[in-house]
Amino acid sequence: MDFLWILPLVIILLGFIAWKLSHKPKLSKNVFYKARKQIKDTEKLDPNHGLMDAHKAFISALQSLYPKSRTNGATLIRRVVKRLPNEKVIWKLHRMRNLAAHEPNFEVYAKTASHARHEFMRALKQLG
Repeated sequence: MDFLWILPLVIILLGFIAWKLSHKPKLSKNVFYKARKQIKDTEKLDPNHGLMDAHKAFISALQSLYPKSRTNGATLIRRVVKRLPNEKVIWKLHRMRNLAAHEPNFEVYAKTASHARHEFMRALKQLG
């Protein structure tokens, strides 16, 4: 009976932990609009650079969700991918961006770059 006072404390602590684990950060409107503008501006670039810059804008927006952690794009995508309606497409575009950045003869078609812009915007809307 001496430790009965601990029970409410444990319940409160477990409730706080459950809340913290279920809390999912959302994009601020400013970050969303800035990323959307940056992604839209990639239409003027050639498809390779358009894909890479759209991906960069997407990753920058994801970084704003977790400002205390300095992580790479794959880690950020892994943290939010289950919240996205197009998770497989985002991973495919991430791999394609890596190929465009690191393989000298890799070519992105204009239609693919346009599709990437659309999918990155769709993912941002889901996170916002």
